[in-house]
Amino acid sequence: MRRLKIAIVDGFCPRPYEGQTWEHEAMGGTELTAARVAEALAADHDLVVLQHCRQQVACSAAGVCYEPGGDWRKLAGTRNFDVVIIINSLKLLALWRKHAPAQTRLILWRHNFMGATHKYAAKLLADTNAQMICVSHSHRHHTLATLGIAEGSASSARIGVIYNPVVTDQRGQRLTVQTGVDSNQLLFASSPHKGLEQVLDNFMKLRQRIPQLSLLVCNPGYLERPLPIYDGVRYTGKLRPAQVHAQMRRSLCLFNAQSTFAETFGLVFAESHSMGTPVVAQRGLGAVDEVVGDEHGQVLNVNDVQAVYELIARWRDGQRPQLSKNPAFDLDAVKTQWLKLLCSIVVDSETQQSNIGIVPKAMA
Repeated sequence: MRRLKIAIVDGFCPRPYEGQTWEHEAMGGTELTAARVAEALAADHDLVVLQHCRQQVACSAAGVCYEPGGDWRKLAGTRNFDVVIIINSLKLLALWRKHAPAQTRLILWRHNFMGATHKYAAKLLADTNAQMICVSHSHRHHTLATLGIAEGSASSARIGVIYNPVVTDQRGQRLTVQTGVDSNQLLFASSPHKGLEQVLDNFMKLRQRIPQLSLLVCNPGYLERPLPIYDGVRYTGKLRPAQVHAQMRRSLCLFNAQSTFAETFGLVFAESHSMGTPVVAQRGLGAVDEVVGDEHGQVLNVNDVQAVYELIARWRDGQRPQLSKNPAFDLDAVKTQWLKLLCSIVVDSETQQSNIGIVPKAMA
């Protein structure tokens, strides 16, 4: 396959990021995933990441260029990319199709759920001849249901799944309750709008039964809000991914005891397993069942105080499960899926061009 010119368009990132931002700053899951995928694909293709809030060009050691976006109409009309991957925005998908060269192939990379206001999305995907990538199978199923698309239809064939990559440092010793895990420390590692209020309430109920417990709250830092003071709760502020992973390694569990905020993937769940640490999460909520799995009692009704107490008590008593990363979330596996997608849509595009008398680029 020839080397493609690919743009990833990010019109929502809260602040600029680039290739190694994760080494020195806190990052949200979508931005971290976009950077990981761009850096991985750069070995095979020419990558540009366009960001609405970036002011200056920065190029990574892998060769990815992170460039200012914002004037999307001009960029769509003047930059000649083979493939444009648009993060989340249906509006930018429509704009890019209107102003970009006809041969540009478009991919909508959704990291959040479709809602009632997105009913036109299926028609837009067809009109723009675009593919849509969801980040889990549960995310895809929700998308089909929300948009009223039947499985097996032409519209459903446009919507696929590629997981977010999980990259953690596996060189450290696997800890157990006997060899370094703090059996009293629970961890919440998501943005506070993702159910923290309910997590705090459920933690305080649990702490009435086990007073020794503490809850460490990490924050990726893209949404600031006042945080309440509770006994046994400590806020770390913004932590780099490696610092969050270190806390995962030494915590008894990732305590995501909330039933209100659904994740399309749940990167922190997968990262926690990668560090050998179990998760407490709500059964049936978003991608929890798919990413966390139903082993070892991790997925349950988090509002059942007795059930949560019994689970934590078992783990503190030496029955904490030893977990590992799902191989499907490995960066190499995710990269392979992206390369297959890129190959398939470019071959399809060149076949269409050949059929209407245009010399395919690969043959020019």
